[in-house]
Amino acid sequence: MANMPGFDDAIALARSEGFADRIGVHLNLTCGQPLTEGIRRWTGANGEMTVLEHRLWADRSLLTAVYQELKAQVERLIHTGITPTHFDSHQHILNSFPYTAAALQVARECNVSRMRIARNAFYDRSAAKTTFKLAYNAYLGRQGMRRVHWFTDVKPYYSHVQAGGRPLKGTTELMCHPGMRLAHPVSEMTTETEILLHKDFRELLSQIQPVPYTAL
Repeated sequence: MANMPGFDDAIALARSEGFADRIGVHLNLTCGQPLTEGIRRWTGANGEMTVLEHRLWADRSLLTAVYQELKAQVERLIHTGITPTHFDSHQHILNSFPYTAAALQVARECNVSRMRIARNAFYDRSAAKTTFKLAYNAYLGRQGMRRVHWFTDVKPYYSHVQAGGRPLKGTTELMCHPGMRLAHPVSEMTTETEILLHKDFRELLSQIQPVPYTAL
């Protein structure tokens, strides 16, 4: 998250741990101070980006401001000497088509050809949700974005496999937030860190081939 206080620490960690060539940009329109002035019209009283929301339509002035902010976030990473491998977004804000269009423009200008899809496995299904996700993910493909086959949260995927379910076939992205407390414990574990460090999760990882986004 290039507009957040931990950015410099994240860059240093990526370099020291040797994964600076496998970093995407977690594009952000929903928290923290923006990097550009144009989007401040849509910030809260404290100047933070807290009022932007998912929408199906946005006027030109908002789209221009969103484009400028996203471009600034990507360029901040590029200016460190790191080339982003892909885009995803905080609180899935890019799942709104107007914001997606802005992100795609930035992607083309910055030679980024991969973007996270909408969650399409282990979610609370409804006809509307499924229709939207299919349309959104197909749209990314038509725009030339390389994508994984499946995207879901680590918690339901882990629970699925623990219950005897088969791993998903195809490239799967598992979203995780280490340290975050779980709303509902999983096998008596209360944080995502506990899941990630659990021996059963390590066994699950041993059965699959981890790949970076650059492998897509």
